[in-house]
Amino acid sequence: MQAWSCLPTTLVVKLDKVQGCVRSFVIQDQERILPGSGETRTELGVLQVDYACDMGRYTGVINVG
Repeated sequence: MQAWSCLPTTLVVKLDKVQGCVRSFVIQDQERILPGSGETRTELGVLQVDYACDMGRYTGVINVG
């Protein structure tokens, strides 16, 4: 994922009847467990964000800049 620098960046996760570890992830050293359906917003505000699902199977990096 990429985002523009110098602009407020919000991660928006939209889920529809999701179950399992995909709902739970770690971002900015904080675990988040999302509802199975709906939209969740997370303000980023950092240059690079590493993320992973709770089990570490799904990972990635968001580069801002």
